[in-house]
Amino acid sequence: MQLSKVRRGSSGVSWPWGTLAIFAVFMAVSSSTAAAPIADYRQLKTVLPGRFVVKAKDASVWASAAKQEALAEALSGRHKVRFTVVRQVALGWLYLDVADLVDEAETMALAERLAKDEALEKAATDGLVRAQRLPSDPLLSFMWHLDTMRLPQAWDTTIGTGNTRMGVVDSGLIAHEDLSAENVGVDFVSDVGAANDGDGRDGNPTDACPEDSGFHGTHVAGTMAAQGDNGVGIVGANWRGKLVAVRALGCGGGSAVDTSEAALWLAGETIPGFQTIPANLRAKVINMSLGGGGGAPCDAFRADVYADLDRRGAIVVAAAGNAGGAVETPANCGGVLAVAASNIDNQLADYSCFGPEVDIVAPGGEVVSSDAEGILSTLTTDLSDFTDSSPYGFLQGTSMATPNVAGVISLLLDLDGSLTRAEVEAVLKQTGRPCSGCGSKVLIDAAAAVAMVASGQSIDVGPSCVNTCQFANDGECDDGRPGAISSVCDAGSDCNDCDGGGGGGGGGSCTNTCQFAGDGECDDGRAGAVSEACAPGSDCADCEGGGLPTCTDANNSCEFHDDGECDESDGTQVCADGTDLADCGRCVEPGGGGGDGGGGGDGGDGDRLEADQAATPQLCGSSGMGTSLVLALLWRRRRRRQRRG
Repeated sequence: MQLSKVRRGSSGVSWPWGTLAIFAVFMAVSSSTAAAPIADYRQLKTVLPGRFVVKAKDASVWASAAKQEALAEALSGRHKVRFTVVRQVALGWLYLDVADLVDEAETMALAERLAKDEALEKAATDGLVRAQRLPSDPLLSFMWHLDTMRLPQAWDTTIGTGNTRMGVVDSGLIAHEDLSAENVGVDFVSDVGAANDGDGRDGNPTDACPEDSGFHGTHVAGTMAAQGDNGVGIVGANWRGKLVAVRALGCGGGSAVDTSEAALWLAGETIPGFQTIPANLRAKVINMSLGGGGGAPCDAFRADVYADLDRRGAIVVAAAGNAGGAVETPANCGGVLAVAASNIDNQLADYSCFGPEVDIVAPGGEVVSSDAEGILSTLTTDLSDFTDSSPYGFLQGTSMATPNVAGVISLLLDLDGSLTRAEVEAVLKQTGRPCSGCGSKVLIDAAAAVAMVASGQSIDVGPSCVNTCQFANDGECDDGRPGAISSVCDAGSDCNDCDGGGGGGGGGSCTNTCQFAGDGECDDGRAGAVSEACAPGSDCADCEGGGLPTCTDANNSCEFHDDGECDESDGTQVCADGTDLADCGRCVEPGGGGGDGGGGGDGGDGDRLEADQAATPQLCGSSGMGTSLVLALLWRRRRRRQRRG
């Protein structure tokens, strides 16, 4: 199968005659000299080192070159540096230079001392300012999320180069006026019926399920890479972004295998039936605004997939989910950057899944009183939110938050293509800003992240895991359980729990106080842990109470199911087989509630709720992968026919 393109259907200045004469008269007033040049403004943060403006208490100093020189000499003597008068400045100020002063902090400290000097009324540094670059795209004013992420400030450093190909695993693309003609893609939907294009997998990435997908993939693509400063529509995070779009969601959703293989193909893995993607088109960052599994742990197949992608150097960014519960798959797999959604008020969106697996929060919108509280991006004229039917509209969801992060990551990679996933994760976490309701997680700050990478400073990725592995879901180290990856440990985890040789060996020895029977995981004293092995099939940390923990009935403190875990029960509510209260987040009476898709499916109409509809408590089922559907994580807006009456 071959790649195919997504097809599209100075004036002069005249000066007043007296300008040069006036300028010559102005220059004659002062015996000024040029200030010493600064090597590179791009390396500075706050002020221009060695540059000051001062205002003398004696107003006559400003108009007299001799008095200016005398003032500079006096200041030099008192402050033990050599001041040079550069020129007069408006409103009675003088511009001074200290050629040997190259440190910003020392410059600011000297300015404070000058402000107290007996001969000066006022003093200040020459502060550093930069252009606030904004594109010409006419719908910019509706894109509130750009300011939330401080993208305009980031664009002063880089708008993207187009050198970092971004991968999108989604519902495909359609031709659009605001997306690059250089975007290419393929179709990975293996089920012919779900593909709705007559032949299943092929070389055409066009979205063939518009009634079902709502052109989800096209909206995601625009958030990442709508072309900037072209006088059309909107702008993506990366103005020059180029995409490789893999259609892996068909009508009704997609297969976990299809979406996983799509990501692997983007990173250079050979997939039967497809040509290996050329090296120059391989994606360094892959956006996956999709998921399923109801918060069940990452299964063995996808744990293997995303560990391989991490080893290949592909940075996978995935949506946390919209059910308001535990983080879904693949966002909860090791090696994946999980993205939760915030609203226009910088608060965690009510619908957003959340948990320890979340790495970063980004604007996903939350429609309360207006569609404009969602994220504006590329759509079709039929779905337009504008009276002129221009092909743009607002959507909300963790699906919309995720491409915001992927787009920012592409800017970082355009600055430094050698960045690893661990380094990118560290940059985003270290530069993020507080987010209401997000706990210790932070809201992405594009300007600070870009500045950190542009500065060239070393990036601290935190402690390395003992035995070079990390459990995908709990952040603890071990030596071979499915889902382990070569990466850093999560904050608050214990990197020294297990010992032994990495990668394949069996459960290590416990270095702390207990070992979880059967899984080789160690811990150091959580509630219920004891200094001996746990009973077969149970888990030291899950049950409360002293002594050797065993699973008991609902009248006691924990409930046992066939997944080998214990949890509390209220005596009337139990979890479905294969889960427990900790996995579900909530339980319902057996037979009650409405699932996302029933049976073994990974999703259904549960993530197609109207914006004002409350989520229904649901029975958690098994996380069977197989041919189960993975639905795009779009928390649907109100249908337009309702809004338009």
